[in-house]
Amino acid sequence: MPRTSAPPRLRLLGTPSALVADGEVDLGAPKQRAVLVALALRAGQAVGHDTLVDGTWGEGAPASARGSLHTYVSGLRRVLGPDVLRSTPTGYLLDVPAAAVDALVVEQHARRAREAHEASDLHAALSALDAALDLWPSGDVLLGVPGPFAADQRTRLAGLRVRMLVERTEVAVAAGADPASLADAADRLAAEVAGHPYDERLRCALMAALHGSGRTAAALAQYDDLRRALRGELGIDPGAATRALHARILADPRERPAARPAPAHPAASTWPPGSLSLGAPRTAPDGPAPIPPPRPRPAPPPRPAVDAHVLPAQLPPDLTAFVGRARELVEVLRAAGPDGPRVVTVVGVGGVGKTTLAVRAGHMLRDRFADGQLYVNLRGFDPRHPPVDPTAALRQLLAGLGVLSAPQQHDEVVALWRSMVADRRLLVVLDNAASTEQVEDLLPGSASCFVVVTSRERLGGLAVRHGARSVRLARFGPAEARELLEGALGADLVARETHAAGRLVELCDALPFALRIAAEQVHTGRGSTIGAMVTRLEDSRHRLDALDLDDGPSASVRGVLATSTAALDPEQLRTLCLLAALPCQSTTVRATAALVDVEPERAVRLLTDLCEHHLLEVADGRYVMHDLTRAHAAEIAGRIPDDERAAARRRLLTWYVCVLAANTHHRLLQFEPPTPRHEVPALPDGAALLRWTLAELANLTALLHEGHAHGDHELVWQAVVLMFETYYAAAGSTEWLAVLRVAARSARALGDTRALAVLLNHESVACSRLGRNDAAVARLREALDLLDGDRWWYRVSVVSNLASTLREAKEYDAALAAAHDGHALAVELGDGYYQVASGDVLCELYAELGDWRAAALHGERALAVAQAEGHQVLEANLLVNLGVAAAGLGQHDAAQDRFSQALALCAQLGDRYHEGLALFGLARLRAARDGPAGEAAARRDAQAAMDRFRQLGAEEAGSVAIFLAGLSVGVDDVLRHG
Repeated sequence: MPRTSAPPRLRLLGTPSALVADGEVDLGAPKQRAVLVALALRAGQAVGHDTLVDGTWGEGAPASARGSLHTYVSGLRRVLGPDVLRSTPTGYLLDVPAAAVDALVVEQHARRAREAHEASDLHAALSALDAALDLWPSGDVLLGVPGPFAADQRTRLAGLRVRMLVERTEVAVAAGADPASLADAADRLAAEVAGHPYDERLRCALMAALHGSGRTAAALAQYDDLRRALRGELGIDPGAATRALHARILADPRERPAARPAPAHPAASTWPPGSLSLGAPRTAPDGPAPIPPPRPRPAPPPRPAVDAHVLPAQLPPDLTAFVGRARELVEVLRAAGPDGPRVVTVVGVGGVGKTTLAVRAGHMLRDRFADGQLYVNLRGFDPRHPPVDPTAALRQLLAGLGVLSAPQQHDEVVALWRSMVADRRLLVVLDNAASTEQVEDLLPGSASCFVVVTSRERLGGLAVRHGARSVRLARFGPAEARELLEGALGADLVARETHAAGRLVELCDALPFALRIAAEQVHTGRGSTIGAMVTRLEDSRHRLDALDLDDGPSASVRGVLATSTAALDPEQLRTLCLLAALPCQSTTVRATAALVDVEPERAVRLLTDLCEHHLLEVADGRYVMHDLTRAHAAEIAGRIPDDERAAARRRLLTWYVCVLAANTHHRLLQFEPPTPRHEVPALPDGAALLRWTLAELANLTALLHEGHAHGDHELVWQAVVLMFETYYAAAGSTEWLAVLRVAARSARALGDTRALAVLLNHESVACSRLGRNDAAVARLREALDLLDGDRWWYRVSVVSNLASTLREAKEYDAALAAAHDGHALAVELGDGYYQVASGDVLCELYAELGDWRAAALHGERALAVAQAEGHQVLEANLLVNLGVAAAGLGQHDAAQDRFSQALALCAQLGDRYHEGLALFGLARLRAARDGPAGEAAARRDAQAAMDRFRQLGAEEAGSVAIFLAGLSVGVDDVLRHG
């Protein structure tokens, strides 16, 4: 239903707060505020559970973090309204417009100001900037909010405020603002200098404001302070534009800056577009002489080595739309300082922006190296040319210095090169290096030179043997990727198609090169809109075709990736292709060993090699292949014969079954598992098995579908049966039902009636979880027909589940008879697990009938066996049922203890289903025991239970909804509810 009330207004600038129709509300604990911030800054967008956990807790989040997240969301819903904070299939969405979040409003004003400034509409730019800064007078943001996401956003938003202050000053100067206005601007800028001591654009704006307001001495002092900071920390001087501004102020300290708009493209070596320019000098009617331009810099004295040769300036053009990479850029600049290593490597996957960063740094450093800049493309990854031979590279470098004739022997060329550059101040960029060996002889012997090397390899030898500092470029974060798209397509288009833009970033793996190609496709009409481009990219079979500009390999993501895979040896390429040929999202060392059929030690080496080629990345202890790399590797996987790929898939699925079978602590089924061919981990307990299976669930599910399609029927049904507790305790019921039906088809294909009976029994549990009781009964009766006359111990499980299903259908006499039959058979066969399971059914059945003592008797007996034999998931269910029985007996403290024990065990296991049952039990207990005084706590627990059940697709969500709607009912009704 559409919301009828106005959305809450959220203030993130300063201390976060929320204002609803009734006034300001309490946002709760600090981490609850962190969750709200993560949702508010993405208002209108779905945010995944894992993203929220990572942003709130960071690395090493506790196992209980997911449960705590649900609790915090429930708390926020209570104060903001359930229609404001909605669940999505994978997370949550804060359904408020951007206009309701002050930080987002500020960002909108900033975008409008930038667009107006670029269009020379100075009045509109000033209005937008003033509107933004008026919302944010203090400069504080997200005060008291913990977590890495909040920390990142504090940094980002603080940077935005500084940029707005700077831009407002630039616009004010260009518009000819009066001295009083510039004095106010200077005061605001001065407060930011301590936090941004190397920001030349900020200093220039401050210098211009001070000079324009009559404080010229202070303006000159700012320049001196900046120069000391840059020289002392980075070993560089201020950039050309900063020096030019300083020279003009020195020439006539009484003159105000000229009223001229900033140039659209200022010197790339100083700061981004929109920077301040004093423009051409002006003459006041009766005032002093204008500020003349700075005197030309005298040419350096000629050096014999270059004679009449022009000083080399070989750097490629700088990219005007340079985005992000501030931290990495500072690392390169610091390496060029007096105490730096003199060699820096910029490494990363193809298309991540290594050359762009190296060239940007080179332009920023060019004034630091008076003897020029040399550039060589070593073509280490060029599909059309072989890597440049080191001798040929040296000859190219020497030619840049005017040496057109060099010795023939390599060692003599190296010696000449190092002699030529001795004591010279040269910047050398060696782009696209294939290996350490290709680069080593190109390194000058002089400490006066600085070398930047880019490569897709890690070049560890340069670090070990030459002390090189490595700067690794990762893929863009969301903010950087969006900034790139805004620069390429315009902020308005990206704002209009914000969801499509976010999806575009995901489909391009946040790879700058891929994003630029996608933006060009949109710009030239091949994509027409961002959404249309996203539609093209969603088809994984043709994704690389959509990211090809038809202008050679260098304008194609496929071409860039091909140069990386071409550098692999046959074993590395086979490993990459086998990983890509399977529908697995990530892998581990042992899984890869099984897939590739090698020992774990060899698998470690292969995975490490692929990481060094930047074709895999490590995340949370797992090896991840990004989608574009997977698409390219899958294309070339056709080189591997079909039977070899089938054998690899079968090896991996066999290994999964062996791990599950070796670590399952009870007899889910009497079958002989495959003999392990590869190392199987020994997990310490059921909780560890549950965590392991959840981590592998996506891979397993995809493999099961492929295995069934290719006839691996026995492995398929065995794996699904062994995953029972994972699906029962912590995974979605709909997904469970889907894999059960795949496994049942495999069992039927084999004609294995026992396997089919087990799968039908499990299917009944999934159907019951989804509220499909008629289907559940039908599956159980079909299973019993298959086992007719079979005294096999598994019959206990089928009969016990039939009793539970009949109980839910209110057929109590038939349910009791079936439950006692099942329990008697379990005792007769001496099977501890099914004695526990059937005892649990009896406990729950008697509790529903109101025979609390019988329920407690059967439950306590079953609990003792469960704890003795380590059946932890059953133990969690028993603790909940015993809590209900204790509450029915009026033993409220004992009931609370049982529910609390269940919650603690569920947190250890990661068992969300029984956690929901325990929370619901606590909610009903609080309502019954505490009356109106306990209503708030009961509502909180019930809402948390609702969140768990909705995530699992469990029918209990309906019972909780009814309970929440009628918290004022009597004690007996509350206890019987659900």
